Amino acid sequence: MSKRRTAKGREQPVEPLPAEKRVARRTDNSSVAFRTSRLEPRLVWAIALFTIWSCLVLSPGASVVWLLALYASSIGAWSRLRPAGHQAIMLARAALLLVGAFVLQVSADTGGADGPYFIWPVMVVAVYSLLVSGRWRYALWSLAALEFVVSRAFSGTAPSWQLALAQAGVLAAICFIAHELRQSMDDMENVVEQASTDPTSRLYNDAGFFANGSLIFDDCRRRNRPFTMVLLYSANLRDVADVAGKKAANQLFGQLVRSIDAATPGGSLAARTDAVEFGLALAGMTAVQAGALLEDKFGQPPKVEVTLSDVKLTVMLDSVVAQATADVATLEDMYDRLRAKLLRRSGVDHTKPAEMHSTLQGMLQSDPAIPFHARPTVPMPLGKTPSSKPRRIRPGRA
Repeated sequence: MSKRRTAKGREQPVEPLPAEKRVARRTDNSSVAFRTSRLEPRLVWAIALFTIWSCLVLSPGASVVWLLALYASSIGAWSRLRPAGHQAIMLARAALLLVGAFVLQVSADTGGADGPYFIWPVMVVAVYSLLVSGRWRYALWSLAALEFVVSRAFSGTAPSWQLALAQAGVLAAICFIAHELRQSMDDMENVVEQASTDPTSRLYNDAGFFANGSLIFDDCRRRNRPFTMVLLYSANLRDVADVAGKKAANQLFGQLVRSIDAATPGGSLAARTDAVEFGLALAGMTAVQAGALLEDKFGQPPKVEVTLSDVKLTVMLDSVVAQATADVATLEDMYDRLRAKLLRRSGVDHTKPAEMHSTLQGMLQSDPAIPFHARPTVPMPLGKTPSSKPRRIRPGRA
């Protein structure tokens, strides 16, 4: 938790915004990056396809293998419909797959724990070692070691210790390789997340909105799911600090971010696309549903309210909600249309470029003074030196 200095010189802790807590959880390896959550179903479905192929080649009559392929496909579909926002969810799915691996390895139709299907739990560990980080990866390895020991204890056949040691070496090698790959992925993810995150609100910035939102838009278009965009705008946010002070501005901005955060379901995202503009990319939601969600979180008409010293401060929000239609080619195209409509409604020239985010940041925190040491210059002919008296330049002469 950060601190700020009061007028009397004392330090006061500042409660972070909910989105700030989310970014802090990223550094604590507990939340899941947007692109990583979209990778999980593909990798789980790859395990399911491998299971089907191995069943056709090795044991076509083993019904337990077909059931396990269906089981893995269901978990992949679950991760597709409900992307993991926290690594505990991914760990739970990995644990469910390891339970399936245990059933597969104790079945007599598959050759037991020392049979060819030993590779199945190894694949689960390899996949989820690439998806989870930090202590969650160590928890995954502990579950894999437990499954390794218990499956051999309940296999019903005399274990071959030489083979068990060889398989344990394979499992340990896979864990080490996945650990090194995940470390490099973490470094890249941190760079991408920092570049895609607005430093004040800790929501995605415009770059993160268009990069990740385009993935959601294309996925909804490909799967024939509804996609809705919401834009929120209020020019009055700039005036809060001058009218009510920076404390009120901070509280109001925090309440706005909390409401936006609460209005963003799983598989969707929110961003600060401009200094006083916020965007939501909502997957699988119609315009009617998005309008009801907006009314539930911001009221009707949309507004943000905070109470400071028994005085209620209210800032009204202009909003526009639209569902993607067939004539909208890209997310950028949809955003341009909605932004022009929103700014026309707000009485702002929509042909102007987006403002820099420092407009609102200056309202929330003091900007350091920029030193200026250069002397002012006076226009003069080349080769001349400035004099103390002003010199009149006649027309037509240099």
